[in-house]
Amino acid sequence: AVVKPLEAGSIDIAIGPRPSGTSVSVVPLGEEEMVTVVHPGHRFGDRNRGVRACELAKEPFIHYHRGNEMACWVDQFARRHNVEFNPVMRTRCPRTAAHMAATGVGAAIVPVSALPVEPGGVVRRLDAPASRDIVAMVPAPSDALVRRFLDDVLERGLPSWSGPN
Repeated sequence: AVVKPLEAGSIDIAIGPRPSGTSVSVVPLGEEEMVTVVHPGHRFGDRNRGVRACELAKEPFIHYHRGNEMACWVDQFARRHNVEFNPVMRTRCPRTAAHMAATGVGAAIVPVSALPVEPGGVVRRLDAPASRDIVAMVPAPSDALVRRFLDDVLERGLPSWSGPN
């Protein structure tokens, strides 16, 4: 959604998952961890280990709308682990998926940047650590202000989650 405005020169910079294709410069910023969110009291909350994909496949699952970048990521994750999720709803927004999971609609996989300050639900890592590339997309990488901004982002790092497994 941000690639077209970047290519048209309407915006100077965008930060997000690596796009499938673009004519603007792409600057790697790092990787963002993916985690599982479920409601308080869920059995995943009583453990000190990560959640396996085969366990998630047994749960009602909050998926993403087809064509959404997160839907593609989740589908690839499921294929890598030879599982099929049972979607009970779909959303376009990882933050919405995290909130719906916390209310008990189902389990969700979300990037840590989608977690609210006070998650409300149980957040657990996946047993096989999973992440996605986060990049900055810029039409003019030599612009001094853009370069300064990118240097600052690289120095500060990406959001992380320091909770239990």
